[in-house]
Amino acid sequence: MQLDNVEDLYPLSPLQHGMLFHSIASPRSGVYLEQFSFTVEAEGFDADAFRSAWIEVLSRHTALRTSFVWEGLDEPLQVVREKVDLPWQYLDWRGLENGQQADALEEQLKSNLEEGFDLSQAPLMRVCLIRNRDDKYLCVWTRHHIVADGWSTSLILDELQRIYARIVAGIDRVSPRVHPYRDYIAWLRQRDSEQTDDERFWREYLQGFSERTSPGTSGKRSSVHRLGDFSEIEKSL
Repeated sequence: MQLDNVEDLYPLSPLQHGMLFHSIASPRSGVYLEQFSFTVEAEGFDADAFRSAWIEVLSRHTALRTSFVWEGLDEPLQVVREKVDLPWQYLDWRGLENGQQADALEEQLKSNLEEGFDLSQAPLMRVCLIRNRDDKYLCVWTRHHIVADGWSTSLILDELQRIYARIVAGIDRVSPRVHPYRDYIAWLRQRDSEQTDDERFWREYLQGFSERTSPGTSGKRSSVHRLGDFSEIEKSL
């Protein structure tokens, strides 16, 4: 394990344990890779400020600066790096026809998933900003589920918008502290899973139920979403 550039070191959550196990067992499955995309109005948009906002988000969240170690250890650990570089790509597709852009986007998304992530190297995310029209950008955020789940996505993007708006407006303000992921791990370690009210509830609720259930997944390796006009956040200042 690389001992320099280490900010923190702590165990995994049970869910992270499962994802790490399956990712190691099937490294090319891509089942835990996720992509989120949203469009941005080009008018008034500052691509450099947008990149700076992503860098600040990355620096604020320990989970996004986390890698994982497991070889030779009794228990896997997650390693928070003090500093990481933002994997950033900028593409200009305005010279391509609509059909060509569709093909290029499909290839871009596919190659991002096929590239995957080395779980021992942080960050386990990358951002691609595509200028696909004179009046539009498309941002694609690819990440590993082990460091950010769906619920976290909306929180991170909301924070990204606020930071971007602050940078564009030239406001020098320190954002509120973010609780590190270590706090959640510490809380989990303190719980006695055999005595929790929620476990007792589900044991009683499912008593007598023996049939297997489907997790309801479609088998797709990723999902691509859409967010509203990113520049609208500037109006909230």
